[in-house]
Amino acid sequence: MTVVVESNHTAVIFINSRGSNDWASKITSDIFEHCFWITQIEFGINIKSLFVVVVTLYLRTYEQHIKPHFKGRKIKDIKAENLQHLLNLESKKLSKRTLSWLKVILNRVFNQAYKNEIIKKNPVPLAQFPKYPSEKERRVMTKEEQNIFLKYVRKLYYSDIFEVALSTGMRNGELWGLEWKDVDFEEKVIHVRRTLVYSATKGYYKTSPKTRTSKRDIPMLDNVYTILKTRKERQSELKKFLEDKWKPYSGLENLVFCKDNGIIFSCTSGYKV
Repeated sequence: MTVVVESNHTAVIFINSRGSNDWASKITSDIFEHCFWITQIEFGINIKSLFVVVVTLYLRTYEQHIKPHFKGRKIKDIKAENLQHLLNLESKKLSKRTLSWLKVILNRVFNQAYKNEIIKKNPVPLAQFPKYPSEKERRVMTKEEQNIFLKYVRKLYYSDIFEVALSTGMRNGELWGLEWKDVDFEEKVIHVRRTLVYSATKGYYKTSPKTRTSKRDIPMLDNVYTILKTRKERQSELKKFLEDKWKPYSGLENLVFCKDNGIIFSCTSGYKV
């Protein structure tokens, strides 16, 4: 990534669009956007090695929820009351978690401006985080509710996924990214080693789980063992029968959960079901 900073603190940012960074494009910035990008460098983030999904989240949050409020304004003219107005407005349409992420980005941007001596003080801490209604406590299904749920989903095309998810506690991305090499039928264990994510610019790709503890081994219950064993046998038969019509995405040839032609389950918009 190359950053060219001109004398009036505007910046033109180029992100290498070759190789794994083909999702990137040339970006031109005003003083506020300059600080938005420089803060990534100052915090020691190497854009080339950063997960595309994180960069995409930064960009989306900035473009949709921050830039419209401050476009064309000098950062030194943005006061705490302006930030408070932004937070109050965005709290009406964003979740508490997303708004927290938005404020983190704002804080980093203004901290960077302060370090660059563009402003005398970071106003973000002066803006109060809006109050949200108390979140309802999450409730797990009872054994009876689980049985009712399974009774109805077994009639669906996605029944295997629902039952394995319920029986293992695996997250969505972990289920989509599960490969046959992760399934140990002999020891009756599922090894969670990766997750599958989707980016509008990069498509589907595998990455490591978010935390070290996310990499784990899950014992297979008898119903999970039966589902996966049956699914593997059926998938092998389909591969032989379809031959060249079995067309999985490149790098995703050995997914446990996929359509009958080898590609990942998806809807017309391209997002995972």
